[in-house]
Amino acid sequence: MYVNAASAQALYATNAVNTANAAIARASQRLSTGLRVNDSGDDPGGMAIANNFKTYLGSYNAALTNINDAVAMNQVADKALSSIYTTLSNMYTLAVSSYTADSSTASGAATIAANQLALASYQSALDTLASGATYKGKALLTTSAGLSVSVQAGISSSDTLSLTYYSATGSKLGVSTSDITVSSSSNASTAMTAIQTAMYTIGKYQTTVGAQANILNTQADLTKSFITTNTKAYGDIMNANMAEESANLATAQINRDASTAMLAQANTMNKDIVKYLLQTYGG
Repeated sequence: MYVNAASAQALYATNAVNTANAAIARASQRLSTGLRVNDSGDDPGGMAIANNFKTYLGSYNAALTNINDAVAMNQVADKALSSIYTTLSNMYTLAVSSYTADSSTASGAATIAANQLALASYQSALDTLASGATYKGKALLTTSAGLSVSVQAGISSSDTLSLTYYSATGSKLGVSTSDITVSSSSNASTAMTAIQTAMYTIGKYQTTVGAQANILNTQADLTKSFITTNTKAYGDIMNANMAEESANLATAQINRDASTAMLAQANTMNKDIVKYLLQTYGG
């Protein structure tokens, strides 16, 4: 079938206009959404890979939430143990004071009596501190056999951390009201030994809690790096290059305008040809 040059030019121009309009629509959509892949048809393989990264991101963010929760819990125990150690230190000072006081003098006897009253207050405060160390219903420092808490710190079922806390009550440490007094020099001597042992025990607990804090912080930093890596990988696939898409839009608009002009010219040529044929052969 014969197609004159003007008709062929019109077809070419029409195709060019349609192509340019499609490019304009695609670039406009990417610029408005900020995404290179707005549906699976834009990049089927890329969409599948991006969905995997998205799943990883959700899992790592959940793990980071668990870790941050564990950090907060560990801080509760750490602060409580620090206060308990300070209380024990004050109790030891009272024991030394009673041990060195001369009970045969009025002032010495008064000192010992005052020390005993103060010791009882510290013993009560110690138990209050231990029982107050709770986090979301978990009693961290009053469980006689110790408390073990498992933290899901990764995206695999095996990625867990185990945190351990020990009882720090007066009775567990051997410094309760039924264990020690400073009512005499000999009792104060016994109390000094017991309190020193309790302070050493609390120091070991603090070492454990401190090590757990370091482990949690390291795991949090590692998980944050995983989140950053997966976020970048997801963005590299899904996000639009705004500068590139702006250039694509401008180019497509120029192509559309040029193609539209060519289409108009081709249509004018066809009309001129028909007019010429009618004038020449129309009789």
